[in-house]
Formats: sequence, C-alpha cells, structure tokens
Amino acid sequence: MTIPRLAAAALLAALSLPRSARAAEPVQAAPVPSHAAPGAAAADRKPSPEFTAAVVAYPITLDRVERYAKAIKALRTGAETDPALRADLAKPRRKGANLDAAAAQLDAMPKVKAVLAKHGLTGRDFLLIPQVVLSSRSARFAEKEGHPVPADKVNAAGLALHRSHWEQLDQLTMGFMADVKALGPR
Repeated sequence: MTIPRLAAAALLAALSLPRSARAAEPVQAAPVPSHAAPGAAAADRKPSPEFTAAVVAYPITLDRVERYAKAIKALRTGAETDPALRADLAKPRRKGANLDAAAAQLDAMPKVKAVLAKHGLTGRDFLLIPQVVLSSRSARFAEKEGHPVPADKVNAAGLALHRSHWEQLDQLTMGFMADVKALGPR
C-alpha cells in the first residue's frame, strides 16, 4: 500500500464513523505505515506506543495545519503534472517501518521533500499532523458527548484548537482528506 493510499484510508476511516461511535470509542492515533497488511482493515491495525506518544506530544498549531493542507494540495497538483513526483508518492512503504523510518522515507524523496520544505514541513510533520488533527477531532466529539478522553491519549494543543477553531479545522480537514484521497493510485 502506498503512503498516500494508507493516509487516505486512515483519514476516511476515522471520519466515517458515526458520531456516537466516535464518542464511545477510546481515541487512538491511526498507525504509521508499518506492519499492517495492505488489505487489513483500519480497525485491525494498532498504533505503536511510540506513535501514539508522538501524536500526543506533537506541537500542533493552526498554522501547521494550514501549511499541511497547502502542502498536500501542492503534492496533488504536482503529481497530476509530474510523473516522477507521482511515482515517488506511489512507492510502497517499507514493511515494519516505524515513525522515524517512514519519515526518513518521505524525506529521501527529493520532490516530496522539496514540496514539504517549501511549506516548512518535514516527513515527520507530514505523518503526524493529520493524525493529531483527527485524534483531537475525535476527542472533541467524545468530550461533547460527555466522554472525556484521558489526557495521555489526546494531544492537548490539538483538542484546544478544536475547541476554539472547530469550523476552520473541519474545513481544512475535509480539504486535505480530498487531496490525500486524490493522491492514491488511479
């Protein structure tokens, strides 16, 4: 499974749950491209403790989410006209890759790295930002339904952003989800 396709599957799975299901389920970050088989359901993949800790500790800001959304849009646009960029994005992930290895794989792709750098991002940011946004979004849904999420399972800054900028984050999330999905194989 390619990196964009895995990202799209994780994003769509997280946001396609009914509101009541999101509130009832404990919030956990989706896994980084790693050990899961390409056909495995998102629910069958468990994030590593390292990845969950990285999501919880990530210093998210509204500016970073906006830059991520612009970077994804630039990757999508670039991939539509540049076969080499599309080929980079279609490269299969390394089996057993942890967060650092998956980030290094992205940073080793010159065209991907250039787009991310133009937006002040790294491969690590590329992998963590959507997970922080989605897990914080789920935590906000749970909180609104009276099911607060334990502090060690949610990014506090991300939850605060969702409390104060809900509509803006929701629009950004829907936009970058569409771009990530479009980056998948044709």
